[in-house]
Amino acid sequence: MGEAKYKEPFVDAEPRFIHTQHADRYQREFNLLTRFGLQSNVIRVASYTNLNEKAVLSKALLYPALRKVVQKYPELGMTYFSGPSEKKKSQQRCFLGVLPHINLDDHVEFLEIPSEEEKSGLTATIERYHGFWFDPSKKPLWRLVIVNGRHAMLVFDHFITDGRGSTFILDALLQALNSPTEDHVNSSIVEMTIEVKGYPEVDPVKIYGSGPSVLFAIASYICFWCIQFFYRGTNVFFYDARYQERHLVLSDPKKGDNLVTTKVHTLRLEADTMEKCLRACRKHQTSFTSLLHTLIKVSLAADFYPKAKFSHSETVVDVRPYLLKQERENTMSTAVSMISSFDWLSQFRQAGQSSDSMGQIPIDADALWELARKHKAHVVNDLHHKKSWMKAWLSIDLIGNDDEDYVSQLLPGLKVVQKSAFSVSNLGAFDAQSGPGPWTISNMEFSAGAIKAGYGPNLTFNVSGVRDAATVIHVSNEEGSLSSDFVASLLQRIEKRLLAVI
Repeated sequence: MGEAKYKEPFVDAEPRFIHTQHADRYQREFNLLTRFGLQSNVIRVASYTNLNEKAVLSKALLYPALRKVVQKYPELGMTYFSGPSEKKKSQQRCFLGVLPHINLDDHVEFLEIPSEEEKSGLTATIERYHGFWFDPSKKPLWRLVIVNGRHAMLVFDHFITDGRGSTFILDALLQALNSPTEDHVNSSIVEMTIEVKGYPEVDPVKIYGSGPSVLFAIASYICFWCIQFFYRGTNVFFYDARYQERHLVLSDPKKGDNLVTTKVHTLRLEADTMEKCLRACRKHQTSFTSLLHTLIKVSLAADFYPKAKFSHSETVVDVRPYLLKQERENTMSTAVSMISSFDWLSQFRQAGQSSDSMGQIPIDADALWELARKHKAHVVNDLHHKKSWMKAWLSIDLIGNDDEDYVSQLLPGLKVVQKSAFSVSNLGAFDAQSGPGPWTISNMEFSAGAIKAGYGPNLTFNVSGVRDAATVIHVSNEEGSLSSDFVASLLQRIEKRLLAVI
């Protein structure tokens, strides 16, 4: 509790802020990923629809609503900076600061794209904005791009929040649009305030209720090291991924020469397909997340890596329901962990025998549903009983407080833990019935910028949708690490097998 409200000893050296505090544990990680050019940003898209089909998100309509949102979430006035370590001379630590005001003109962009491109989806636009890098020395780390007056694309540095937190922001914007007030402020300048209930938040790692386990951290590292030693080459997925080794030096990050470029591929499942899919999942006692996870592994094992024997994959989980209750209604700090799955691949290969033809993709439906059921059981058991997700999430508290500690301890660990893996992150279906009013959200999308190959999953599947509407799956990877044809073909095979079993 004390850390979040700590008054910095050098606050007078940063008079431009109305509030400063230590960055939390995971903010320090994302700070370094950005500083070294290892990950650019995260993107959340909401398509706003009005009962009046001619209504669009104009500047006159948007700014008063956005003003309310910014004042509700001080994170939108936040940036980060480095200060001296309190424990080790010549080292530095990451801090965050909230600016006294922001200019919406610096953060809002109105973009027009061809109608043909809009109809085919926003993939190209999302991919292009994953190439946008924020400069923390100038202004807060977010941008709202209004595409064709309908789609609000929130581009933000992971330092600010995570996918769930960005959902809170876009939902707050929907509520503000549906409850307009007379705004007599004829200015794009928004005065920031930290007088928000529950702000500043306590580092989520500090409010779980228990501390990290040194034994678990050591055992996990040994486990992953052994996996790398015994299973390599054609024994694992993505052995053919291309990546460049980097020597990371905090004093000379060489960011500009090594910016990761994100490649995005998309699979859109329309409402009727999702309805059938969810019905089939309930029948087979599993979830859509587990079905997708299984389809990915089946397709990789059967069609692309026929000699692979072993696989490590990750399911992203939101830990907010497991945190101690706080004053703030919505936790904005990044609060996600991973549940790892370690699988022998022979059973997945048998569920979808290899086929070079894109015609009839072979599939053993019963076997696939059983694997999906087992995956859900594994996730549920870990969430409520085994709790490896919690131990892994808390392990970051074993790292020192300074940036140098994260460079020497965390980043090398990522190279061991994340190698040859894919991850699935499902934000679920947004409930468009957020309240009365003419505006609603008809489409939701989510895409996390790729992490530099070698430091994160080779493929990241980001899933989001709207209840009773379409679900969109964006798959990101570092451009050049895997061939574009490979990812496109993988998605085609996943879709064909999905349609075959539902």
